[in-house]
Amino acid sequence: MTPFVQLPDAGVIWCFKADYHHAFCQRAIKQDEAGEDEIHKINQLEIMLLVKAAWDAIMLETIVNCWRHAFQLDWERPSMNIDTPIAQPLPSSPIQNPEA
Repeated sequence: MTPFVQLPDAGVIWCFKADYHHAFCQRAIKQDEAGEDEIHKINQLEIMLLVKAAWDAIMLETIVNCWRHAFQLDWERPSMNIDTPIAQPLPSSPIQNPEA
């Protein structure tokens, strides 16, 4: 039901959750291989780093396609590199990259 009520859930949130879940499972596997007893125990900093990595992995094309599909928009692709991760500002964006 959620993808029909919250349209970004149809693509953007789904991709974010999938990337986060994959990273969390990979971390649990590494913890198990290291002999840790509580492989799912994680601190807040580690969670925040996993969330940031999952968000950075979402491509602009994913967001564009989600909105195009949700509103049945028919426009041509933007003249930008749609393989650019969202974490990097677009060339015409006034937002500066805080990591620079």
